[in-house]
Amino acid sequence: MDRKLYRNLKVLVVCGHSAGGQMAQRYAILRTSIDDDDRLHFWIANPGSLCWLTPNRPIPNDGCEGVDAFKYGLESNFPAYASKNARTLGREGIVKRYHSRTLNYARGLKEEGNGDIRAQAQTQGRNHLERGRNFVVMLEDMGGMPKLTTVDWVPGVSHSGEGMIASDAGIDKLFRY
Repeated sequence: MDRKLYRNLKVLVVCGHSAGGQMAQRYAILRTSIDDDDRLHFWIANPGSLCWLTPNRPIPNDGCEGVDAFKYGLESNFPAYASKNARTLGREGIVKRYHSRTLNYARGLKEEGNGDIRAQAQTQGRNHLERGRNFVVMLEDMGGMPKLTTVDWVPGVSHSGEGMIASDAGIDKLFRY
């Protein structure tokens, strides 16, 4: 995002719906910081599961291994490109960096599909919508909603990328720049 090369670029939005939402959230978590981070925003819509920021889950499952391993958590199993940075920062540093980013979560209020059916995802909630609600509760329990984070609950939309993007909230977060 070289300001000299891209003089007219004000904001770049990394966006994704469903599996793309999972990718956008996990990229926001692992991406190393640069000077232009204020111009990079993330729109995370209806992901089937999330990378949880705390070791605790709303639905315990003592028999489930890897609940807090990456892609579901921040304890271990980071991809090779991010493992050194993740070890250096630790959970606290990763979360602090993540909370400094502009993050826009979007959930369709009719999104009740299972999505990710793995046991690790089920500890986050029974379906997409419940996982999203539980994630927001987790954020609030961590000291309140981070300053640059928004959550949009989109009425009348289930698992539809088109519906989420075309919603008033989607248009606002993706195209207002």
